[in-house]
Amino acid sequence: MELTAEQRDIVDFPLRHGEILKVVAFAGTGKTTVLEQFARARPSLRLLYVAFNKSVQQEAEQRFPTNVHCRTIHSLAWRSEGLRFRHKLVNQIRANQVMDWLNLDQHEVARFVIDTLQNFLVSADPRLHSAHVPTIARTHFGPKHLPDFVQQARELWVRMSDPQHEVPMLHDGYLKLFQLSKPELPYHIILLDEAQDTNPVTAQLLLQQTCAKIMVGDPHQAIYQFRGAIDVLSKVPVNATRYLTQSFRFGPTIAQAATSVLRQFKAESNAIRGAEKTDQLGKVQGSLFAYLARTNAALFDQATQYLGLRKFGFVGGVQGYQLPVITETWKLFEGRKKEVRDSYLKTFSSYEALRDYATQVEDFEWLGRCRLVEKHQRMIPELVEEMLEQSVVQEEAEVLFSTVHKAKGLEFAQVFLADDFPVLVREGRPLPREELATEEVNMIYVAATRAIDRLQPNSRLQNFLDIC
Repeated sequence: MELTAEQRDIVDFPLRHGEILKVVAFAGTGKTTVLEQFARARPSLRLLYVAFNKSVQQEAEQRFPTNVHCRTIHSLAWRSEGLRFRHKLVNQIRANQVMDWLNLDQHEVARFVIDTLQNFLVSADPRLHSAHVPTIARTHFGPKHLPDFVQQARELWVRMSDPQHEVPMLHDGYLKLFQLSKPELPYHIILLDEAQDTNPVTAQLLLQQTCAKIMVGDPHQAIYQFRGAIDVLSKVPVNATRYLTQSFRFGPTIAQAATSVLRQFKAESNAIRGAEKTDQLGKVQGSLFAYLARTNAALFDQATQYLGLRKFGFVGGVQGYQLPVITETWKLFEGRKKEVRDSYLKTFSSYEALRDYATQVEDFEWLGRCRLVEKHQRMIPELVEEMLEQSVVQEEAEVLFSTVHKAKGLEFAQVFLADDFPVLVREGRPLPREELATEEVNMIYVAATRAIDRLQPNSRLQNFLDIC
């Protein structure tokens, strides 16, 4: 196949044992194609392709040659550590279970113990310590209780790690055990895809390997810090760096808009080059488009306008958008705390306490839910029920709703951006870089670059594009 000069430079790169090649691949630049061709050019070598999730792994298995093993990091850990826990493996553990196991009498304490353990599991650290206790627990209980959370989380981990104990094993638990065992993976080269979204435990596991590595990703698409992800591309010393700037997804208009955002707010020196095709900024046309937002709350608010009028759906299915949590928030708003079932909401004494905390830590998702219940009030339960009933499968939808996180890796002919992204302009001038969190800029970039033919910017992005 015909490769661009940028792609050919990577495929032909003389990577030696122990070296790390960093590939910065902007949106839609064909990074998987490059990795595939790199592997095909080295049929005598054993390569490991580490995929971000199961669906990416399965797609890669159809594309890569037989000298490449395509795995998620959890599937690697499963063979070594997970199998011995298969009789007690679960996706999550609940606070009421932890209360029983550790003889705790407060639901919120049990919730924070779980969160402390989870923070340890995704970290690179060999031992659980006070830094793993979540911020909200420190705020809620004060620093004097930190040793208690650490001790309780350690006890939970000891029991979880025992195949004979009743406390079940989490998927991130056997991955942690795999990392702590310091395995030597039998490959000549490791290909790490979506490196900007790697969590510390995965990064540590792969970086301790002595073989050569190619780390591929887009630092401007790093949007999973809330899950503990780190941008390996920006933090790890490498031997060489290459760039993929030619996008095959959209044309020059959307490419210029994305480049303008990155140059202004992240000082990116490379320009994204669009494909030789016609694309536009402007209002979406017809009935088939994707509406992308930062938060579930913004999607819900927009979707209420389509109830009973047009077929709408949610990327990945409506069940993944936590709509019932909006009803739970409304119960707290109404002062009906005894009826609240959500474990996180139970940790707050009142609706005001929730709103104050969300404001303090700038939790946009919860602030959005608060605005929703204040706006719709007693209509909330009915609206949530109608939304769940009327949502259709993705393939039948005229309007498709998605958060930026769920849309990552996808593309749509037309994209309409919600107004819940940050303000970019003040008094006719772009905001200073230091006033915008890096992840917020990344969210705008990821959302805008999902579009193939037409992007409808929100008012905030449009205001910026008008002056840049």
